[in-house]
Amino acid sequence: TFELLRDITGLSDEVLLNQLEEALRGRILREHKTSKEGTFLTFLHALVHEYLLQEISLIRRRKCHGRIADLIQEKYPALASSQPDKLAFHYLRAGVNREALKYTLEAAESAERVYAHKDAKKLYEQALELIEDDPALVSRVNERLGDLLFLSGQYEEARSIYDMALAKVPTDDRIRQSRLHRNISHTLTRQHRYEEALEACNRAESALSPEPTEHTQEWRTEWVDIQIDRVMVRYWQGKVPEMVELVEKIRPTVEQYGTALQRGRFYQCLVSVVLRRDRYVGSEEAVSSAQAALSATQESGNLREIAWSRFWLGFARLWSGNFEQAQEQLAKSLIEAERSGDLGIQARCLNYLALLHRKRGSVEESRRYISDTLAVALTAQMPEYVGMARGNLAWIAWRERDLPRAEKEARAALELLRTVPQGEIFAWTAVWPLIGTALAEGRLGVAIENARIMLRPRQQPLPDALTAVLEEAIGTWEQNRPEITRAQLEHATQIAEQLGYL
Repeated sequence: TFELLRDITGLSDEVLLNQLEEALRGRILREHKTSKEGTFLTFLHALVHEYLLQEISLIRRRKCHGRIADLIQEKYPALASSQPDKLAFHYLRAGVNREALKYTLEAAESAERVYAHKDAKKLYEQALELIEDDPALVSRVNERLGDLLFLSGQYEEARSIYDMALAKVPTDDRIRQSRLHRNISHTLTRQHRYEEALEACNRAESALSPEPTEHTQEWRTEWVDIQIDRVMVRYWQGKVPEMVELVEKIRPTVEQYGTALQRGRFYQCLVSVVLRRDRYVGSEEAVSSAQAALSATQESGNLREIAWSRFWLGFARLWSGNFEQAQEQLAKSLIEAERSGDLGIQARCLNYLALLHRKRGSVEESRRYISDTLAVALTAQMPEYVGMARGNLAWIAWRERDLPRAEKEARAALELLRTVPQGEIFAWTAVWPLIGTALAEGRLGVAIENARIMLRPRQQPLPDALTAVLEEAIGTWEQNRPEITRAQLEHATQIAEQLGYL
């Protein structure tokens, strides 16, 4: 710092030392001591810093910034390594664009590693302004920007950035072309545009053609990732046979060549197949696959995929009735998802934590998670979870005997759940409050109409005892025996309350 100030001021060492001592006594500068890097000084107040900047001409200021950056590199290598943003700042203001770009990218990557996504986004945008003639680098930076936008629920913006990245990919970089098409598929899946998402997967596979005579690990990894993405699109469409076919198609490759991350994602696919096939009736098969997924992704060290696997484990345990362990895994997944910035995982965890507390009959705990679910699911454009949250609000209103509000929330919930293929399976979250409300108000026909919804084949199956009572109520209603129907429905609502449906 002394050398730098001497360069700037042009003062002799003796005069400069005297002025520094006066400055320190006047609390203009703060002294910092570190064991490895020696001593350096910073201005105590930002206004002093601004005043001095104004006193230095633009040309000298640029030279000073360049000198600062050079000194940091020469004398403070640990600082340069740990805080590349400082070097980027000074080189940018010195007009040394090549070095500014280098350290801006390092700073962006460093911010990403600690999940400071807003900072990373700004730095990547700054880097794009510094790139002069390097289409491949523009493509890579845009891909990173697209990933950050995707995590924050900005799917249209992310897709636009991915398209820009695709336009700059070198023609011989088939792997990157394929990956960008898959990234576009992810944005379309989140927006429930499933056929378009599958078309993007097809373009990703076409980008890999022609198939090499000898598969490299990189080619093989990308091919497997395409198939896994297809599985998840079919999951949201509820097409179990297609899911099974894809899983068996990639199983040999994953078992022989799969990375830890791919094995984790493959086991996640197995969980999704079992839960979809069984309409979310809990099973040891689903829990076992979820545990295998978590072990594999933990081995990979990828925090976002660890959060996904932990979610699947909590989700599988929820439907197995193991609420304590389900809550533990969902809560941990939520923390990991918040760190990694993935709003999609956050929305899921919050939604099913709210549902878990509903199953337990804990109104206040459920209410707390519902509020957060609505906020995150709206931002992430996930109407199914907004719908389930409003179904849970209907349940709370029912518990508080606010029948008009219960019916209002339940009908709004059903309208949202019907907008997506997977929403119908959890319609019970809204239908049971409608049954309870109609019964309490003496509207037996409406209660029976909603009871029929609960027995549709696309619904999550009810416990046998509850199914039997509803079937009897529907039967007696069709026989024009309303008093018996009322008694049976009242019995059904009692069971539903005990089981956390109502």
